[in-house]
Amino acid sequence: MVYLACDFNIGVYKMTKSFLNRAIMPILMIVFFSANIFPQDDNKPLSIGIEGGYFAPSDQDLKDLYGTGAFVFGGNIGYKIAQNWELISGINFYSDQGKTTLTEETIELSLTHLRFGGYYHFNPAGLDPIVGLGLDVCWVSEVNPIRDFDDTSIGWFVGIGVETIFISDIKAALNITYTDAKSEGDLGDISLGGFHFMLSLRMPIF
Repeated sequence: MVYLACDFNIGVYKMTKSFLNRAIMPILMIVFFSANIFPQDDNKPLSIGIEGGYFAPSDQDLKDLYGTGAFVFGGNIGYKIAQNWELISGINFYSDQGKTTLTEETIELSLTHLRFGGYYHFNPAGLDPIVGLGLDVCWVSEVNPIRDFDDTSIGWFVGIGVETIFISDIKAALNITYTDAKSEGDLGDISLGGFHFMLSLRMPIF
């Protein structure tokens, strides 16, 4: 199996990851922990957040080459369209290294999952179970000794979780999301999806 992108795509991915680590993530954390100083309006429908956790790929070929999973991070934005309904778009970044089966040469895989869908909140005022589903777009890039590969795939996701107030208007959530997006590799269709076990922090902005 061969996957993933050229050096240019890997460079763009690493630059994006570095920028998020050095700029966006610290800025969001400052905003989050200043919520007590600048109280938020409960009626603000638009929210932003950060998320991090563990991605476990579902495809056995990916598991054989890259292991059972790795840390992922990203961000999300949500907009409430009704008391119990919210549109949420999120993105997370996965990168890992593995070894080829025969020659044990180093290979590198990068996945970027962008999801957009609707979520239903069962109890917005308290401990809030949520369920959702929607569209998942996955950018895949692999660097290996045989041939670099990149592709874009479109699939779906379904998610469940629970959300609660963390500090002031900041909400913390634990989510389990399953994504399914397929790409055609040298060994046929391969699933780029799997289980995302994520912790997120979100706050309303306006």
